[in-house]
Amino acid sequence: MSLEVDMYTELSANAVREAGFYPIFLTGREKAQSGTLYLNNVLAADSSVLAEYGCYVGEGVISRKRFGGMTVRQQIEKGLKQTNKFTLNELVEWFELSSSRLDRNIEHISNERWNASIAIGLAHGKTLFCFPWLNTAWIHSLRSRITTSVKILKDQGAITIIPTAKTEALNDIADYSVDIFLEEEKLS
Repeated sequence: MSLEVDMYTELSANAVREAGFYPIFLTGREKAQSGTLYLNNVLAADSSVLAEYGCYVGEGVISRKRFGGMTVRQQIEKGLKQTNKFTLNELVEWFELSSSRLDRNIEHISNERWNASIAIGLAHGKTLFCFPWLNTAWIHSLRSRITTSVKILKDQGAITIIPTAKTEALNDIADYSVDIFLEEEKLS
């Protein structure tokens, strides 16, 4: 399944920099301030359409409020029941997840949450993975996790978005980068 995203939206530079707003918007967690988004040439009328495709990396896909804080294992298993694409063991091996951390909530597994989050997303059939805005220091700190995850996602035909101010920090990871200039930045 391929996913084509064509987006025109206007957001303030602060919203993008401070909240990593584009990735949040593309995963269906927030509504755009203005603009339109098409998925496979069909208007994505609301955030629920985007939520079907998107995974905000660093978080699980199941609301804590609705499910009372499911563990990483529970979230993966719930997704696998729906998709049957992978096994729990495959995802644990691919993303180098510690067996001792599988039975914790994603908030309590330190930097392994990046890998666990992507494993959860794949288990649920997500195809658009958006990282929060990462500065160069974070990219260097997470380099091995990001590199491993991006390779797996690419092999699965997924799209990965990693917003950053310094695209050169991703040169050996990303196939290509897209510079986004906001109106207020063009004027300065």
